[in-house]
Amino acid sequence: MIWFSLIFIFVAFIFPIIDYFWDKRIKQDLKNHNKIKTYSLIMLYQWTVVALIFLGFYLKGISFKELGFVSTYEDLSNFLGFLAGILVSVFFFLGIYLLIPFGRKKILQQYEAIEVLLPNGWKERLLFAGVAVTAGFCEEVIFRGFMFYYLDQLNWNLSLIAIAIITSILFGLAHGYQGWKNIIFTGLVGFAMARLYMQYESIWIPIILHIVIDLRFAVLPNLKKVLKIENKAA
Repeated sequence: MIWFSLIFIFVAFIFPIIDYFWDKRIKQDLKNHNKIKTYSLIMLYQWTVVALIFLGFYLKGISFKELGFVSTYEDLSNFLGFLAGILVSVFFFLGIYLLIPFGRKKILQQYEAIEVLLPNGWKERLLFAGVAVTAGFCEEVIFRGFMFYYLDQLNWNLSLIAIAIITSILFGLAHGYQGWKNIIFTGLVGFAMARLYMQYESIWIPIILHIVIDLRFAVLPNLKKVLKIENKAA
Protein backbone atom coordinates (compact mmCIF):
# COMPACT_ATOMS: atom_id res chain seq x y z
CA MET A 1 0.00 0.00 0.00
CA ILE A 2 3.01 2.32 0.31
CA TRP A 3 3.10 2.78 -3.48
CA PHE A 4 -0.61 3.64 -3.58
CA SER A 5 -0.32 5.88 -0.50
CA LEU A 6 2.41 7.95 -2.15
CA ILE A 7 0.31 8.35 -5.29
CA PHE A 8 -2.73 9.33 -3.23
CA ILE A 9 -0.82 11.91 -1.16
CA PHE A 10 0.80 13.44 -4.23
CA VAL A 11 -2.42 13.69 -6.27
CA ALA A 12 -4.66 14.76 -3.39
CA PHE A 13 -2.42 17.25 -1.58
CA ILE A 14 0.93 18.03 -3.20
CA PHE A 15 0.06 18.52 -6.86
CA PRO A 16 -2.89 20.90 -6.23
CA ILE A 17 -0.47 23.23 -4.44
CA ILE A 18 2.06 22.97 -7.27
CA ASP A 19 -0.70 23.53 -9.81
CA TYR A 20 -2.01 26.61 -7.97
CA PHE A 21 1.36 28.38 -7.99
CA TRP A 22 2.07 27.24 -11.55
CA ASP A 23 -1.19 28.82 -12.70
CA LYS A 24 -0.41 31.95 -10.71
CA ARG A 25 2.97 32.28 -12.39
CA ILE A 26 1.37 31.85 -15.83
CA LYS A 27 -1.13 34.64 -15.13
CA GLN A 28 1.69 36.96 -14.12
CA ASP A 29 3.38 36.50 -17.49
CA LEU A 30 0.59 35.83 -20.00
CA LYS A 31 2.56 37.29 -22.93
CA ASN A 32 5.11 34.50 -22.72
CA HIS A 33 2.62 31.76 -21.95
CA ASN A 34 2.96 28.83 -24.35
CA LYS A 35 -0.37 26.97 -24.35
CA ILE A 36 0.99 24.15 -26.48
CA LYS A 37 3.65 23.47 -23.84
CA THR A 38 1.06 23.72 -21.04
CA TYR A 39 -1.28 21.25 -22.77
CA SER A 40 1.62 18.85 -23.32
CA LEU A 41 2.69 19.03 -19.65
CA ILE A 42 -0.89 18.43 -18.46
CA MET A 43 -1.16 15.30 -20.60
CA LEU A 44 2.30 14.09 -19.57
CA TYR A 45 1.51 14.47 -15.86
CA GLN A 46 -1.87 12.77 -15.98
CA TRP A 47 -0.80 9.83 -18.14
CA THR A 48 2.28 9.34 -15.92
CA VAL A 49 0.13 9.11 -12.79
CA VAL A 50 -2.26 6.67 -14.48
CA ALA A 51 0.68 4.59 -15.75
CA LEU A 52 2.02 4.37 -12.17
CA ILE A 53 -1.41 3.28 -10.95
CA PHE A 54 -1.67 0.62 -13.67
CA LEU A 55 1.87 -0.54 -12.92
CA GLY A 56 1.08 -0.83 -9.22
CA PHE A 57 -2.04 -2.89 -9.91
CA TYR A 58 -0.16 -5.11 -12.35
CA LEU A 59 2.78 -5.75 -10.00
CA LYS A 60 0.45 -6.54 -7.11
CA GLY A 61 -1.68 -8.82 -9.26
CA ILE A 62 -4.82 -6.76 -8.69
CA SER A 63 -7.44 -6.99 -11.41
CA PHE A 64 -8.13 -3.78 -13.34
CA LYS A 65 -11.80 -4.53 -12.63
CA GLU A 66 -11.09 -2.99 -9.22
CA LEU A 67 -10.57 0.30 -11.07
CA GLY A 68 -13.96 -0.04 -12.70
CA PHE A 69 -12.84 -1.39 -16.06
CA VAL A 70 -15.95 -3.46 -16.51
CA SER A 71 -19.02 -2.78 -18.60
CA THR A 72 -22.03 -4.37 -20.16
CA TYR A 73 -23.39 -3.39 -23.55
CA GLU A 74 -26.82 -2.84 -22.03
CA ASP A 75 -25.55 -0.37 -19.45
CA LEU A 76 -23.44 1.46 -22.01
CA SER A 77 -26.24 1.70 -24.58
CA ASN A 78 -28.70 2.92 -21.94
CA PHE A 79 -26.17 5.49 -20.77
CA LEU A 80 -25.53 6.78 -24.29
CA GLY A 81 -29.26 7.39 -24.67
CA PHE A 82 -29.25 9.16 -21.32
CA LEU A 83 -26.21 11.20 -22.40
CA ALA A 84 -27.92 12.29 -25.62
CA GLY A 85 -30.89 13.56 -23.60
CA ILE A 86 -28.56 15.39 -21.21
CA LEU A 87 -26.69 17.10 -24.06
CA VAL A 88 -29.92 18.29 -25.69
CA SER A 89 -31.12 19.63 -22.34
CA VAL A 90 -27.79 21.33 -21.61
CA PHE A 91 -27.69 23.16 -24.95
CA PHE A 92 -31.34 24.16 -24.57
CA PHE A 93 -30.89 25.63 -21.10
CA LEU A 94 -27.53 27.18 -22.04
CA GLY A 95 -29.30 29.06 -24.83
CA ILE A 96 -31.92 30.32 -22.38
CA TYR A 97 -29.23 31.17 -19.82
CA LEU A 98 -27.36 33.28 -22.39
CA LEU A 99 -30.49 35.36 -22.97
CA ILE A 100 -30.49 36.47 -19.33
CA PRO A 101 -28.02 39.26 -18.35
CA PHE A 102 -27.27 37.52 -15.05
CA GLY A 103 -26.57 34.26 -16.90
CA ARG A 104 -24.23 35.93 -19.39
CA LYS A 105 -22.32 37.53 -16.49
CA LYS A 106 -21.86 34.19 -14.74
CA ILE A 107 -20.64 32.50 -17.93
CA LEU A 108 -18.13 35.31 -18.48
CA GLN A 109 -16.83 34.80 -14.94
CA GLN A 110 -16.45 31.08 -15.52
CA TYR A 111 -14.48 31.62 -18.72
CA GLU A 112 -12.27 34.23 -17.05
CA ALA A 113 -11.34 31.69 -14.35
CA ILE A 114 -9.89 29.29 -16.95
CA GLU A 115 -9.00 31.75 -19.69
CA VAL A 116 -5.29 30.93 -19.58
CA LEU A 117 -6.10 27.37 -20.68
CA LEU A 118 -8.68 28.12 -23.38
CA PRO A 119 -7.52 27.26 -26.91
CA ASN A 120 -7.33 29.73 -29.81
CA GLY A 121 -6.87 28.59 -33.38
CA TRP A 122 -7.19 25.12 -34.84
CA LYS A 123 -3.77 23.89 -33.63
CA GLU A 124 -4.51 24.71 -30.00
CA ARG A 125 -8.05 23.36 -30.31
CA LEU A 126 -6.77 20.09 -31.75
CA LEU A 127 -4.26 19.64 -28.94
CA PHE A 128 -6.84 20.72 -26.36
CA ALA A 129 -9.07 17.92 -27.63
CA GLY A 130 -6.23 15.62 -26.60
CA VAL A 131 -6.23 17.29 -23.18
CA ALA A 132 -10.01 16.72 -22.91
CA VAL A 133 -9.64 13.01 -23.70
CA THR A 134 -6.68 12.77 -21.32
CA ALA A 135 -8.52 14.51 -18.47
CA GLY A 136 -11.68 12.49 -19.07
CA PHE A 137 -9.84 9.18 -18.91
CA CYS A 138 -7.08 9.91 -16.43
CA GLU A 139 -8.98 12.00 -13.89
CA GLU A 140 -11.75 9.42 -13.69
CA VAL A 141 -9.23 6.61 -13.22
CA ILE A 142 -7.47 8.65 -10.52
CA PHE A 143 -10.36 10.21 -8.61
CA ARG A 144 -12.99 7.55 -9.09
CA GLY A 145 -11.37 4.20 -9.84
CA PHE A 146 -8.10 4.48 -7.88
CA MET A 147 -9.28 6.61 -4.96
CA PHE A 148 -12.42 4.52 -4.42
CA TYR A 149 -10.27 1.40 -4.29
CA TYR A 150 -7.58 2.98 -2.09
CA LEU A 151 -9.96 4.48 0.50
CA ASP A 152 -11.94 1.25 0.64
CA GLN A 153 -8.75 -0.74 1.32
CA LEU A 154 -7.84 1.44 4.31
CA ASN A 155 -10.43 -0.42 6.39
CA TRP A 156 -11.81 2.78 7.88
CA ASN A 157 -15.32 1.39 7.38
CA LEU A 158 -16.16 4.22 5.00
CA SER A 159 -19.43 3.90 3.12
CA LEU A 160 -19.48 4.40 -0.64
CA ILE A 161 -21.28 7.72 -0.14
CA ALA A 162 -18.57 8.87 2.28
CA ILE A 163 -15.88 7.89 -0.24
CA ALA A 164 -17.80 9.70 -2.98
CA ILE A 165 -17.90 12.87 -0.85
CA ILE A 166 -14.19 12.68 0.04
CA THR A 167 -13.07 12.07 -3.54
CA SER A 168 -15.36 14.84 -4.81
CA ILE A 169 -13.85 17.34 -2.37
CA LEU A 170 -10.35 16.32 -3.47
CA PHE A 171 -11.46 16.58 -7.12
CA GLY A 172 -12.68 20.12 -6.49
CA LEU A 173 -9.47 21.11 -4.69
CA ALA A 174 -7.43 19.71 -7.59
CA HIS A 175 -9.01 22.51 -9.65
CA GLY A 176 -8.15 25.16 -7.07
CA TYR A 177 -6.51 27.38 -9.68
CA GLN A 178 -10.03 28.14 -11.01
CA GLY A 179 -11.08 29.96 -7.83
CA TRP A 180 -13.25 28.89 -4.90
CA LYS A 181 -16.55 29.14 -6.79
CA ASN A 182 -15.35 26.72 -9.44
CA ILE A 183 -13.88 24.48 -6.74
CA ILE A 184 -17.42 24.04 -5.41
CA PHE A 185 -18.85 23.57 -8.90
CA THR A 186 -16.15 21.07 -9.88
CA GLY A 187 -16.66 19.23 -6.61
CA LEU A 188 -20.36 18.87 -7.38
CA VAL A 189 -19.53 17.60 -10.87
CA GLY A 190 -17.12 15.14 -9.27
CA PHE A 191 -19.87 13.91 -6.96
CA ALA A 192 -22.17 13.39 -9.95
CA MET A 193 -19.42 11.35 -11.61
CA ALA A 194 -18.95 9.34 -8.43
CA ARG A 195 -22.66 8.57 -8.31
CA LEU A 196 -22.57 7.36 -11.90
CA TYR A 197 -19.56 5.21 -11.06
CA MET A 198 -21.41 3.72 -8.10
CA GLN A 199 -24.63 3.19 -10.05
CA TYR A 200 -23.14 1.53 -13.14
CA GLU A 201 -20.11 0.00 -11.36
CA SER A 202 -18.09 0.90 -14.44
CA ILE A 203 -15.46 3.59 -14.96
CA TRP A 204 -16.36 3.90 -18.65
CA ILE A 205 -19.58 5.77 -17.95
CA PRO A 206 -18.01 8.75 -16.11
CA ILE A 207 -15.07 8.69 -18.52
CA ILE A 208 -17.33 9.22 -21.54
CA LEU A 209 -19.32 11.98 -19.84
CA HIS A 210 -16.16 13.70 -18.57
CA ILE A 211 -14.61 13.72 -22.04
CA VAL A 212 -17.78 15.18 -23.57
CA ILE A 213 -17.90 17.94 -20.93
CA ASP A 214 -14.26 18.95 -21.50
CA LEU A 215 -14.47 18.73 -25.29
CA ARG A 216 -16.88 21.67 -25.33
CA PHE A 217 -13.94 24.05 -24.97
CA ALA A 218 -12.26 22.56 -28.03
CA VAL A 219 -15.41 22.58 -30.18
CA LEU A 220 -17.47 25.59 -29.10
CA PRO A 221 -16.42 29.19 -29.78
CA ASN A 222 -14.96 31.23 -26.93
CA LEU A 223 -18.22 32.46 -25.40
CA LYS A 224 -16.37 35.13 -23.46
CA LYS A 225 -15.18 36.80 -26.67
CA VAL A 226 -18.58 36.35 -28.34
CA LEU A 227 -20.44 37.89 -25.41
CA LYS A 228 -18.01 40.80 -25.13
CA ILE A 229 -18.41 41.58 -28.84
CA GLU A 230 -22.18 41.55 -28.43
CA ASN A 231 -21.95 43.83 -25.39
CA LYS A 232 -19.81 46.33 -27.31
CA ALA A 233 -22.21 46.21 -30.26
CA ALA A 234 -25.13 46.91 -27.93
